[in-house]
Amino acid sequence: MPTFPGGDYKFLRYLSENITIPPQETAIGKIRIDFIVTVKGKILVLKTYKNSNIEIKNIESKILCPLQKMPRWHPAECNGIPVTYRYSFNYFIHQN
Repeated sequence: MPTFPGGDYKFLRYLSENITIPPQETAIGKIRIDFIVTVKGKILVLKTYKNSNIEIKNIESKILCPLQKMPRWHPAECNGIPVTYRYSFNYFIHQN
């Protein structure tokens, strides 16, 4: 499995510091985010899937823009050889 530089804690910290949703637009729900980590650790093909409870204008750009600016990841490996890997995670939005 690929890893963010510094591990999961640093990845979660990066998300909390770089994804900002104005309080007046906040809703409750989750968004699934999918992307590809290449053999060189580059992030490609970002997609989001939101549930029906989230009605935030431009939510995709507010989440995907910081993700596109992430540092290169450490790629996944199979038998010690770097491989391309599809990575998915859920991002939860809650009322402030």
